[in-house]
Amino acid sequence: MVTQGQNEFDLRGKTVLELGAGVGLPGLTAAMLGASRVLLTDIEPLLPGLSRKVEANGMGNVVEVGKLVWGSDESLASLDEFDLVLMSDVFFDREEMESLGKTLKKACGEKTRVWASTEIRPWTGDCLSVLADMGFGVFELQSPLGPCRSSTAKADECSGPFVAFCLMPVSPNEAGRAPATFYSC
Repeated sequence: MVTQGQNEFDLRGKTVLELGAGVGLPGLTAAMLGASRVLLTDIEPLLPGLSRKVEANGMGNVVEVGKLVWGSDESLASLDEFDLVLMSDVFFDREEMESLGKTLKKACGEKTRVWASTEIRPWTGDCLSVLADMGFGVFELQSPLGPCRSSTAKADECSGPFVAFCLMPVSPNEAGRAPATFYSC
C-alpha cells in the first residue's frame, strides 16, 4: 500500500489548500514560501483563531480562511481545484476518511499533489487503507532529516514517529503498482 518516494516542489505561484488546518502552520508556511493563494480550512470553531494568525502575519492578501466540512455537498460546491493540498495529523477516525476522500477528489486536478504528515498511531493504517480503497495511491515520502528512531535520538527528543505521505489518484489499470505519473509526488 505504501511506496517510498522523493519530493521536490516549488511553491512560488501555486494555489494551496490546507484541510483540517488547526493552527494553519503548513498553509502559512506555504504562503511564506511564495504560494499565490492559500485557503486554510477547518470547522467553524477554529476559524477565528486561523483568521487572527493570518492577520498577525500580514498575509491577508494571499491567505484566506474558510469553513469546510469534509464530504459536505454544500462545502464541496464552492471548492476549486488546487496545485497542492496539505494535511497535517488528520488520520484519526476511519469513519471520516470516506468524506475526506470525497473532498480530495473535488479539490484535486490532474496535476494536484496531496501531502499529508502524521504521527503514526495504531489506526493510521486503517485510515490510509480507506483512502487507498477509494482509488488513492499512498506513497511515503523520504525525510531529509532521517528517522526519529535513530540510535542517537533520545526518547524525550521525539514525540512519536512522524511520517509524510503523498496521496494521488490511481487509475484502475495502475492498481497495485506505482502510477506512471509517480514523479508528481
